[in-house]
Amino acid sequence: MKNQKGFTLVELMVVIAIIGIITAIAIPYYNNYKKTACDQAAISDLYNVKAAVQKYLADETLKGTAVATDVATGVKSVLADTTSGQYGYPGPTQKCGVALTATGSVVTAKASAGTAQGVKGWTLDMAGGKDPKAVP
Repeated sequence: MKNQKGFTLVELMVVIAIIGIITAIAIPYYNNYKKTACDQAAISDLYNVKAAVQKYLADETLKGTAVATDVATGVKSVLADTTSGQYGYPGPTQKCGVALTATGSVVTAKASAGTAQGVKGWTLDMAGGKDPKAVP
C-alpha cells in the first residue's frame, strides 16, 4: 500500500479553489464582452438597413418611379421585406434579439440580450448619412 500514487485531498482542494477564482474573474469580463457584441450587432443591423435602403432607392430610380427619393418609404419597404430578401437585408440579428423600429427615415435598433451601460439603443437617420447615435 505504500507505493500507491495519487493526489491528496489538500492538493485537489487547492486546484478546485484556483479554478473557482479564475471563474469568478472571467465571468464578469465575458458578460461585458457579450453586451458589447450585442451593441455592435445593433449598429451593424443599422448599417445593413442603410445599404438596403440605398439599393431600394437605386432600384426605384432605375425604374423611374415617383418614390425614388423618398427615404421613409425605402425604410418601410426594406423593413417589411422579411421573406424575399429583395433588397439584400438579412433581417435583424436574432442571437442578440435586435429589434428595429422606424419613424420616417430614422431607424432605431435595440438589442434585448444586453447593451452597454446607459445605452438603450441606437438610432440612424437614413436621410442624414451620419453614423449611428446612442439613445441614452
